[in-house]
Amino acid sequence: MTLFRILVGINAATLLVALYFFIDGLRYAGVSSDPAWLLLIGIPAAAIALGFALRGSGLPLAGNIVMAVPALPAVMYALLIATFVLSGEKWQ
Repeated sequence: MTLFRILVGINAATLLVALYFFIDGLRYAGVSSDPAWLLLIGIPAAAIALGFALRGSGLPLAGNIVMAVPALPAVMYALLIATFVLSGEKWQ
């Protein structure tokens, strides 16, 4: 149960960041016919929805696995940024 909540939080933060950049991009560019924005927003949203659906239907392990797939790259990127920030080196 705790792992599921952590994964929900990571995926929700990923979705919020993607939504922020999408909305910010709308200020500077018009809506294009390129469907890449749909994947950028749809994958974390679908992972959250599918994770809750699988957990609700009695498959908690499958729900955790579905939630972990988009959460792992987000965690690895956050660790990379934390390494850059905490190392104290100049990365110019």
